[in-house]
Amino acid sequence: GLMIGLSVTNAVANSAFIWNYENGPLRFGTNNVERMTIDSAGNIGIGTTTPDRPLMIAVTDASASFSLDTYDDLADSTFLGRRAQGTGAAPSAALANDTLLTIGAVGYGATGFPATSKAAIKFHAAENWTDAAQGTYFTFNTTAIGSTIRSERMRIDSTGNVGIGTTNAQTTFAVGTGATSNFTVASTGATNILSTLGVTGVTTLSANNAALSFTGT
Repeated sequence: GLMIGLSVTNAVANSAFIWNYENGPLRFGTNNVERMTIDSAGNIGIGTTTPDRPLMIAVTDASASFSLDTYDDLADSTFLGRRAQGTGAAPSAALANDTLLTIGAVGYGATGFPATSKAAIKFHAAENWTDAAQGTYFTFNTTAIGSTIRSERMRIDSTGNVGIGTTNAQTTFAVGTGATSNFTVASTGATNILSTLGVTGVTTLSANNAALSFTGT
């Protein structure tokens, strides 16, 4: 059955409800078209009747988008990911390297969408969290052509150091830790680029109409 009403005995006093007692979806429509579905598992689908996650938005022949609007001189629009260990009833502190939020993207393959993102920005805890210690870092990740394995390409650590091809940048900007690390400075205009680089190890410098000055071994 279906019940629509106002509860005066519920834990939330005077709460209105629409309650489907059956093992089936709750459907909403306008202009004689279904617009939103809440399935029997509680998944919400907007533009789809078969959501496979807590919130799924599907659009045909248009861009799927949402907007966060704020009108105040002291506030901003925030998209926030939150992560805890434990359970919802008994949460515990996030641990070092826990992923706090992933913003990812996938395309459709030959038979369907892959289960995990193939390009992603991932936000992580840099330490075991307390109320006074909440370090973070984030990474940029891509999948190589001809592969399905996503790999980290760049990291900005908790001190602000940027590492490309390395997860342990010891300087403000570090490129690679492999046998060969390449760094190119190029200029296509009339003005040369002057760059001072600290170079360590086997390094290739490429200059295209650019002036380079560097020290190191």
